Amino acid sequence: MKLLNFGWLVLILAGHSPAALAQCEPLFGKLLINELMAGNDGTAADEFGEFDDWIEIYNASGEAVQLEGYFLSDSRAIRTKYAFPNTVLPADSYLIIWCDNQPEQGAYHAAFNLSGSGEKVGLYDPDTATVDFVSFGTIPDDITIGRFPNGSGPFKILIPTFASANTNSVNPGVVINEYQAINESTVQDQWGGYEDWIELYNNSPQPINLGGWFLSDKIGEPAQFVFPDTTMAPNSYLIIWCDQGLFEPGLHTFFKLGADGDDILLSNPDTLTVDYVNFGPQIPDDSEGRFGNGTGSISCMIPSFSETNGFPLSIAQKAERNPLKIWPNPSSGSATLSSELNKPDVLKVYDLAGRNVAEFPIMPFINNQNLNFDLPTGSYVLVLGESTAKFVILP
Repeated sequence: MKLLNFGWLVLILAGHSPAALAQCEPLFGKLLINELMAGNDGTAADEFGEFDDWIEIYNASGEAVQLEGYFLSDSRAIRTKYAFPNTVLPADSYLIIWCDNQPEQGAYHAAFNLSGSGEKVGLYDPDTATVDFVSFGTIPDDITIGRFPNGSGPFKILIPTFASANTNSVNPGVVINEYQAINESTVQDQWGGYEDWIELYNNSPQPINLGGWFLSDKIGEPAQFVFPDTTMAPNSYLIIWCDQGLFEPGLHTFFKLGADGDDILLSNPDTLTVDYVNFGPQIPDDSEGRFGNGTGSISCMIPSFSETNGFPLSIAQKAERNPLKIWPNPSSGSATLSSELNKPDVLKVYDLAGRNVAEFPIMPFINNQNLNFDLPTGSYVLVLGESTAKFVILP
């Protein structure tokens, strides 16, 4: 990758790879809004040392684009708020526009700010026709929204990748790895209660002390819960119970997670956002977490409390559409499978890490078949053709 810096015009030229050439077409065209930050508290400074809002423009085409005559605006009624200067944006490269309402600072400073509580931003051609457009809601400081996959996908919440390809990954360190907002029967806390929980994971090779860090479910109020002196070893997990447990010892927050959707902010002692998740309505006893574990994007999944995350949303959705009938469930190990096969098939058993741990041949024209699951206590996923079921083995 080659970095070109003409004053404070930042261009990144990246080599084309087969994966890059195979990207889907973006929403409008090959010149697009790729990423933006509406609350820059310490991510990247402009040439005056100021931490201002910014928009990243990306040329996803194979040819250079002359930007003179194009416009950028936070108003659909006034589309010409910022006019691009005489600038050629090379193929597969990035340009940062500072949205600081200080056009006197240079050609790449727009006469408007971005709102951290949400607004709309458009990129327009010389005829003021829409080239790209994004509408966004509340975004915490030092978090961005951007296209993932880079230059082609829909907008998602990202850890910033200023003037470079969006990765939709998190920085090495402690991350929000999984959470459950409707815990009816998944796991109990030390008092026997089925409470909301958040799982943190240290994906770095170093121990990290969380003493003085914060956890919150409200944007603008990052210090709702302060961590005591707590050290996370590398590749380790930490559970925080979100149960309004005001008088309970241990890691119990003063807030619960919203079953209809909520925010989760993890902040360092300076209240700078380290990781952030926004989620919508939840399903009882399902969870959401990072897939792949510790680094990937958030997906709905079968709970993997304090363990490696496995099986994203598609498995759960498939189970709802094509339920596999097996009883009793939970079971001590033996269960009866109901199937209506007209040809032999194989029942595959997966653990929560996605490993195929057992297989059972299933004979056709036999509706109920007895199976003995000689497996450790825990939760599993059963797959037979297009049918799927969650299966729990008790001690």
